[in-house]
Amino acid sequence: MSKFKSKKAQNNYANTDSVFIEYLDFARKKEELTVQKAAFIADEVYVPSYTYGELVHLYDTPQAQVDEEGNVLPPKEDEFIFADKKRETEEAILELEANRASGKFSDELYELSADAHEAYLQKMLLAESAKRLQTPGSSSEKELAEREFNQLNQERFGDVDPETFDGMLTTEQDRVAKFEPTDEAGKRVKAQLQEYFASKNFDTQEQPIIDKETFDELREAVLEYFGDILNVLPKTELELKYNALQCVDIINDALKACDLYDSDWRCVVDSTVSIPSTEVDKKLVKLPENTLRSADELRRLIVHEVGIHAIRGQNGENTGVHALKFGTANYADVEEGEGVLFECAVAGTLDNPSLDRARDRYIVAGLARGTDGTPRDARQTYELAWRMFAIRMAKDGDLTDEILAKAKESAFTHVDNAFRGTPQTTPGLIYRKLKMYYEGLQKNGQYYMNHKGNIAAALEVSLVGKCDHTDEAEGGEMERVNACIKQAA
Repeated sequence: MSKFKSKKAQNNYANTDSVFIEYLDFARKKEELTVQKAAFIADEVYVPSYTYGELVHLYDTPQAQVDEEGNVLPPKEDEFIFADKKRETEEAILELEANRASGKFSDELYELSADAHEAYLQKMLLAESAKRLQTPGSSSEKELAEREFNQLNQERFGDVDPETFDGMLTTEQDRVAKFEPTDEAGKRVKAQLQEYFASKNFDTQEQPIIDKETFDELREAVLEYFGDILNVLPKTELELKYNALQCVDIINDALKACDLYDSDWRCVVDSTVSIPSTEVDKKLVKLPENTLRSADELRRLIVHEVGIHAIRGQNGENTGVHALKFGTANYADVEEGEGVLFECAVAGTLDNPSLDRARDRYIVAGLARGTDGTPRDARQTYELAWRMFAIRMAKDGDLTDEILAKAKESAFTHVDNAFRGTPQTTPGLIYRKLKMYYEGLQKNGQYYMNHKGNIAAALEVSLVGKCDHTDEAEGGEMERVNACIKQAA
């Protein structure tokens, strides 16, 4: 009698629904965030408050609920959902390994599935760790919670690369040196940054993401491949802005243009989100209520959310390989990076807000982590970051009130992203996901430079599913992906 599970049972383990979207679950309510942002920028003292939503029932033992008479109530139906998902994921990993020698699946499918589940489990554990950061008791418990949070971030996201960070700060140092202020605010900001740079030693030339020849070829391929979804919008003046409901209608037209609408994909306005997001399991592209975008901005949004996230997810589902629909262990940074790179291709230049956003997140991560030798808390990171951003925005040397406000708001957004789920007062203790956008850009830039002369084909390969298409080495992820797709066919 065989000791191995049936193929049907093993399929169930490979297809375990263990997806956990940590980005949304670390977010605060919009109203709460708006008030705290205003206080932070005004330099008021406040304690960040986190309302976790789905994270309320993280622990395996839910808090007992009692009625008015003191009777213990049975647990609500959803109270064990998180614990059950975690146990299901752990079981799937163990059973896939135990049945590996059964011959029912290829080694590649066992590896791809188990690795994906391990990545999902790490996300769950990281969310639990963030919750514990909010409720430590003694000083030793606080220290343990911080150490655990840092360790899980290291395992899932790694750390800031010193050479990349040094190159970025060398560029910022040169920018400050060349900045010629025309007002008192500019003089003050320049002096403050010069004081910072005088204590450091940045001398690494920042490396470009992609060379011009490759970028031009990529732009041509992107405009050709995504022509149908990009052409749902006419070219209009930058001053003309589309509101949330208008954007929803346009994005739904884009979903129809690439046949995703027929596969039940929809775009909706969601009052709970503060940034656009795509949920593959629900086949939804979600927009905040305050969305306001020009046609050019909306094209960049469409190529990122529909062209990358939605199409890769649907293509992954079409392969029949579970991990390719929801994401392999190493897909996240390259998918976000490709989305940003394609935004740049649509814009026709790397000098645009899409790349600046990814780069600024990396700078904030490095300042907070202390890649320059000085770990910082949220306030210290913010004070340096907004000044760097302001000088970059003030190309004519005039630091207007508008530029100062824009730089501070941008810095707050990235700093809040970095310190989300933490007390914000512990230097270096950040949620490191924000650095992966730039890392994904780097990987995609190299990927397309490796395929110069045949970029259209490389682009199509990259959309096969939610996987690391840049890992083309022998025995790498794409070798496993191709074997899995062949087996599922």
